[in-house]
Amino acid sequence: STDLLKNYLFSIVDNDAQYKSDSDEPSEIKELENKWDRLVSRIGSGNLSDFLRSFWLSRYEFIRHSTLFKAIRQKIKNKADVFRLMREMDADIDTYLLLHSPEESDGDTSTSRDELKYAKLLKLFRVKQHYPLILSARRKFSDDKDFIKVLKGCMVISFRYNVIGNLPTSEPEKLYVDVAQRIEKSELDTPHKIMLALRELYPTDDIFKDLFKNKKLSTIDSRNNKIAKYIYCMMEAHLTTGFTYDIEDKKITIEHILPQNPQSGWNNFTDSDLEQFTYHIGNMMILEESLNNDAENHSFEEKIPIYQKSNLCQCKGLVENYSEWNPSNIKSRASQLAKKAAEIWRIDF
Repeated sequence: STDLLKNYLFSIVDNDAQYKSDSDEPSEIKELENKWDRLVSRIGSGNLSDFLRSFWLSRYEFIRHSTLFKAIRQKIKNKADVFRLMREMDADIDTYLLLHSPEESDGDTSTSRDELKYAKLLKLFRVKQHYPLILSARRKFSDDKDFIKVLKGCMVISFRYNVIGNLPTSEPEKLYVDVAQRIEKSELDTPHKIMLALRELYPTDDIFKDLFKNKKLSTIDSRNNKIAKYIYCMMEAHLTTGFTYDIEDKKITIEHILPQNPQSGWNNFTDSDLEQFTYHIGNMMILEESLNNDAENHSFEEKIPIYQKSNLCQCKGLVENYSEWNPSNIKSRASQLAKKAAEIWRIDF
């Protein structure tokens, strides 16, 4: 569809140019070529279709990829429309790239640390339904603080709805697009109003806590491992003032209290328990890499003195609160973590 669009836009300008002298410099065709090449070089030809759809959804109406070209053709009729379209797309490129490739914005002084943080998390969560909304919000909010509030709100909703809830992803897109277009029309002109409009995608505390305490994350998957590190690092930051983290930091690791490959000393877990609880949210925490290497697959009793060497509050708290490790205590700890999670990942409507 992107090749069709390019050919269509160039045909409009080229037809108009035929009525002008060949001596017109710089030619409008050359200007369009430069604008198009800049767009493709920044977005990448493979991502152009996704960008075009997000751009269109944020400004106009809900469409599928299959009808994108048809929709654009119906609205873009003359040369002025073409160059307006190119200007509008150019204005949205930076915001799209922040969402699509936030790692490439590291070191970019025009992007704040918070913008990068929330954009990276949303990418880690593998959600894209919010793209049109964020494009609209960036255009409408001149105050960076308001834009960051919207970005953070989308992150919290995505964490509750997608990451922990693993709830259906088809319907939310239409709501995000509806809200994006209401932002575009200035019907929603504050972060608070935007979050209220998205409220049906925000699982209530009771639902969220129930989902969280039963969550399993197979950390064999690298993405899940990063999400687990993020969760427990946020828990640590909630417990420890001034605790900072980087989920890419290899010195902080995920510790499975009941090991992934348990040796002797785990007789209170059946084979069924091992399958159910190894990757349970209540069975994991962060631990310094060196201590994790020491803990390995040892029994809980052998792990206790290792955990006591940790500087992390959650490790100390585990030792203080549990003298043994069994399915009941994993569930108990998961319930306590769920209460903290509802405080950390929340929006005050």
